[in-house]
Amino acid sequence: MERFTFVILVLFLKLLGPSDGALTKKGEISLSKTTAQIDAMLPNEMKAFAKEAMTACKDAQAGYKETCDKIYYSVKCVAEFNKDAFLFP
Repeated sequence: MERFTFVILVLFLKLLGPSDGALTKKGEISLSKTTAQIDAMLPNEMKAFAKEAMTACKDAQAGYKETCDKIYYSVKCVAEFNKDAFLFP
């Protein structure tokens, strides 16, 4: 996936994150809240992959100060976790 696409995803998540609880007040992606959203929003056939990818990538945001960087590297990790199965709404 091209960096431009990731920039769009980062902006999308930064805008929606605080309102839907996916981002903490520190600008970090909350694994527990993201997992709850996966259960609530995704079809059953996608839930296991999404949870596995998020769990595998939970530490991708570590070491970054800026919220945009935290989101970018987390989304990048999920996208690279299984390129054939990655889907972003």
